[in-house]
Amino acid sequence: MRPFLYSGTKGKPYKGTSADNDKGKRDTKPTITTMKNKSITILACVAILALAGCMTSAPTANPKAAFDPADFAPYGKTGTAEVHGQAFLKTKGGAVKVGAGQTVTLIPATDFMKEVRALRDKGYQVPAMTKEVADSINQYCRKTVADAQGNFEFTGVPAGEYLIEVNITWLVTAYRSTGGLVSKLITVKDGEKQKILLTH
Repeated sequence: MRPFLYSGTKGKPYKGTSADNDKGKRDTKPTITTMKNKSITILACVAILALAGCMTSAPTANPKAAFDPADFAPYGKTGTAEVHGQAFLKTKGGAVKVGAGQTVTLIPATDFMKEVRALRDKGYQVPAMTKEVADSINQYCRKTVADAQGNFEFTGVPAGEYLIEVNITWLVTAYRSTGGLVSKLITVKDGEKQKILLTH
């Protein structure tokens, strides 16, 4: 069974039905739903991406673009842009689940990182994302915590492309959780105040 916390792909709502409860079945041990193609956000920026072996049955693939520290250097400067937004997901029934208290991460979207994310979304392990590479990228990531309504903001952001990500999960039963990674590619320009809705 694939570990829920490190599946590395985008989440979709759990498709259970009320028939499960009608049957009167109960789990003998508390479990967390493990769903194919679900993910937890990069809480330590890209550190989770570097965990080799967390998906031992998954195929491997590497991005065509090589990791180059020089590509990340512009993201280490203090910029003049701001990014504001709200993180949320909608359930199948239309209820809104906000990312209250969740860490929102702004990741430099270099060619290397965009390919890594695309491969992870398809369920691949990425051997090129070693711990050393992840540690190097981590210093250029920006993080903030969403408020009670799921609102967040980043200031002093340099111009460039970014992957902005957050993990939103909630319980559907006493022992079953659903939700997953919400990720969006954005382009930030000097001096702008960009507002986004971080959702699927």
